[in-house]
Amino acid sequence: MELLDSALEQKENGVNSRGVWARTSFASAEALYRAEYRRLLRLLTVAAPDPETAADVLQEAFVQLHVKWKHVAEHENQVGWVMRVALNRLRNQERSLRRRAAALIRVGEGEATSLAPRPEGRLDLVRAIKRLPARRRLILALYYFEDRPVAQIANLLGISEGSVTRQLHRAREALKKDLGEQE
Repeated sequence: MELLDSALEQKENGVNSRGVWARTSFASAEALYRAEYRRLLRLLTVAAPDPETAADVLQEAFVQLHVKWKHVAEHENQVGWVMRVALNRLRNQERSLRRRAAALIRVGEGEATSLAPRPEGRLDLVRAIKRLPARRRLILALYYFEDRPVAQIANLLGISEGSVTRQLHRAREALKKDLGEQE
């Protein structure tokens, strides 16, 4: 049902020839929030380790949008700007967790059990996807759940098409390995 809602939403909003959402110019930060929050949250929920983190980084991105609205109002892709800020926040959180875990291990004050791999026998697809790096999870979500072509994903994330296909390939290989599916 969500895929149908997403497809209808995409059809209503449209996509221009460069693969950017056609409704990228909003009159205010509040209008952008009302129109795009739910869809961006669905995408980030796939990329983030949990729904709460996705909501947190997206809220932080919208706070930044509000603070920098005069600059972003003139931006060609306002939705892409919000997504980029949210992804950067997510990446910063993951780096911070890795550094904290490494410090705990070095100091010996505890173990980073939350970052340890889960038992192989209990992995399912959702858990396997959650174990992928955030960027790969997001690319998978855009490609498979939102049915976006590689060119649109590349444009939205500001990376090359080759990088998108490489990340998709690596994500598929990691999922095959985690799920025990050998070709």
